[in-house]
Formats: sequence, C-alpha cells, structure tokens
Amino acid sequence: MCARKTAKLDISKVDQNMQIKQADDNGLAWYSADEKPLELVGFNWYHQDKIFRRMPLKTEEPLPEGVEWLAWHCAGGQLRFRSDSSRLMLKAEIRNKELMDHMTQTGSNGFDLYLGGPGPLKYRSSARFKLLETEYNCELFKESRREMRDFVINFPLYNGVNKFAIGLDAGCAIEAPAAWSDKRKIAVYGSSITQGGCASRPGMAYTNILSRDLKMPVYNYGFSGSGRGEPIVAKCLAEIQDVSLFILDYEANCHQPGGLETTLPVFIDILRVKHPVTPILVVSRINYSVNDERLSERREIQHNEVKRRHAAGDKNIYFLDGDCLLERDYDECTVDGVHPNDLGFYRMAKNMAPTIRKIVT
Repeated sequence: MCARKTAKLDISKVDQNMQIKQADDNGLAWYSADEKPLELVGFNWYHQDKIFRRMPLKTEEPLPEGVEWLAWHCAGGQLRFRSDSSRLMLKAEIRNKELMDHMTQTGSNGFDLYLGGPGPLKYRSSARFKLLETEYNCELFKESRREMRDFVINFPLYNGVNKFAIGLDAGCAIEAPAAWSDKRKIAVYGSSITQGGCASRPGMAYTNILSRDLKMPVYNYGFSGSGRGEPIVAKCLAEIQDVSLFILDYEANCHQPGGLETTLPVFIDILRVKHPVTPILVVSRINYSVNDERLSERREIQHNEVKRRHAAGDKNIYFLDGDCLLERDYDECTVDGVHPNDLGFYRMAKNMAPTIRKIVT
C-alpha cells in the first residue's frame, strides 16, 4: 500500500453552496439607505445625525461607556422597500474587525434578507464574506422572473456600519414598502439578549422576529453587558416619539443586590414624564441552564413594582414572567447556558407576541 498525501482542500471549489458570490456592478443602479422611497427603520436619530447609530450623538450628559460603544452596533436596523428587480447586491463597510467565539459572523457582522408579497416575509439569504473582512460586496438575491416583491434587509447585531448601499437592476420599479399594521414604534430596552446575542443571523434576534410577526417597527435598545437602567439612557429613550409600547427587559444586566430596586422605579418615572400613558411592559429574565438563587427574588421585585404602580393608578403598566418564554426544555435554547440560540429567540418572540398584541391593540 502506498501512502497518500492529503492536500488542503478549498471547500468552495468543490461545493458551490460554500462559495462567496461577489457583486457585479454591470447593469446595477446603487442606492443609499436614506434614498426615497426606501424606508430605514431602527435608527431614531438618523434624521439629525445622519449615521447608523441607535442613540443620539449629543446627550445632556455622557452615556455610560458600554452604551456609548454599543450604540454604534446596528441591532434592529432594517431597510424596507418594494421592487421588481431581479437582483439585489449589497456593499457594506463595517466599523470593527472583530468576532466573538460563541456567535457567527453572519449574525454579528452580517446582513440578512427577507422577501414577501403576497403573504408573510420569509428568509431568503445572508451576506457571505471572508472572516474578519470589514468591506464586502455580496449578492443577496437573484431571480430570472421579475415581479414586485417586498424586501427587508436586517442590519448586523454586533457591529456598526460605516457605509451601506444596495444595487438593483437599473430601471427597475422601486416603491415604498408595504404599510405596517401599526406604524407606532415598539422600543425594547435590555441586555445582550435583547441586542441579539447569539443569533445565527440578524433576522433571528427576537426583536426582529417580533417586527415580522406583529408587522410593527421594533426598535432595539439592547446593550450587551450594559443594560443597567441608568437615568441618562431612560432620558434618551423618552425622547422617542410615536411609541406604542416600551419593553424593559434588562434584568440580566442588573443582577447585583439592590440593582433593580434602585433603577427600575427611576427608569419608569423618567419615561412617564414624556409618556404618561404609553404602555410599559416589564419582562423578567429568561431561564439560564445554571441555577440562580436570586432569580425568583428579582422576578418578584419587578412584579411588585408593576403591581404598586397599577394600584396607584397607572393602568398602562404590565408584567410578563420570563420564566415561561423558553418553555420547559429551556436548557436546549442557548449557545452557552445564557445567550439564546435561534430556537431560544424564536420561542421568546412567539411567547411574548400574544401579550404585546393585547397591549397595543
């Protein structure tokens, strides 16, 4: 018998599905995210700052360091439109050359595409690019048949975006996206779980799933490790106009003794100054795979605060027990015992949606 030498195999050369498709500019017209009739969602202060950022550039006092950094991450950002283009190419430059060990690049640094019309939006593709590449061109959609479709592009969950453009067939029809069932915003404040860690792609973050299911704009204010209920953050969120619901889901970052007792009442008080009757939903933390001796205690702190306010006359504040969101086999719903995988996020959204519908309709 003779020994064979095994050469290193380039999987993309033997499996076409593993290849990264490069954009071809021939015959494409390019559009920035703020060109009409395209609709950019998820960046409340874009109209004044003209950047992809989830918090304002200027605040009355400095934002906490973690929030300031993570505000550049584009979790919850969406671009929506209708077109009969047979192709969709994407050009992007992301801010940071970094990856996490427990989250895919397609989720942290990439975009994904959903298509619809008629009927519900369905996942189509994800941006594919070389590891740690910060500038990339890629094909998200190509069809031989031209017809009007709804396009929704979800932005990266754990990276910022410096530059962004889409390429469509030159001369194709472009229209405003299908109307929301309710155009008022849902603003969700929370931790890394809210931000989308560790979804495999942006569309699987629970805020994006809720947006599709409810057909409403859901703005993501999850700040990984930094959702600690600081007053300046509440003041920024209180600036948001036309809000149908605030969701406070930040227990995961406020587990130190005295944290929730101190921050939750103040946070709600600040929101109530400018949003005296806007519904607020307080959501306790999901189950981790490791036992937490203070989990029940923190759940009661939040529930009791909601009951106290309700008894005092605030009839637009609600509580949702996070213990039920991942269901009985919650241990199968995370990548690391803490951060949900796609199954976990799917269950979170599906089990939150009925409560949200009752509140906003």
